[in-house]
Parts: sequence; structure tokens; C-alpha cells
Amino acid sequence: MAKLLLKDGTKIPVSLTYRNLYDLEKNKPELAKEYFEATHKKELNELDMVKVIYVGYICAGNPNISFEDFLEKLPTNRNTVISVYYELLYPKN
Repeated sequence: MAKLLLKDGTKIPVSLTYRNLYDLEKNKPELAKEYFEATHKKELNELDMVKVIYVGYICAGNPNISFEDFLEKLPTNRNTVISVYYELLYPKN
């Protein structure tokens, strides 16, 4: 399970297992649709990557917050954030 370092220094789990995505599609179909659309784009922008991380945040059982509130919690270091995106989609296990 990947960890995301928040602006306040807290590390939180993020997860995108197949079971997570199945449950997401059942319980939050609109968010699942946004996730699948983002992951199938030919060209992703940074906000698409952050949306994928947000889905991982929700799927890991973290408190349900809006995407906008989630954006406020992210650090400003883009390398830190984008590395979590890659770890979620391409885990080393």
C-alpha cells in the first residue's frame, strides 16, 4: 500500500486494488467513472493524476472529503505527489 505525505507532514495510506475499484464502482459510480476516464486518457495532466490519488485515498478507507478539500491537503512538491500516482498504478509487488 502506498503512502501519501500530506502538507501537514502526516502520512496516509492510499490503495487501488481491484477489490477497491469494484467497491468504488458499486458505491460511488460517478467517482469510478472519473477514475476510469482519467486512467485511459492519452495525455494526463497533473489534476488527472491527483484525481487518481484521490480515488486511492477514498479506496483506502480514509475520511470521505471532497476533491477540493483533498487538494488543500496536498504538499506543493509535485514530484512527491506524482511519485504516489505511479506507485498506485504500477506497484513494485
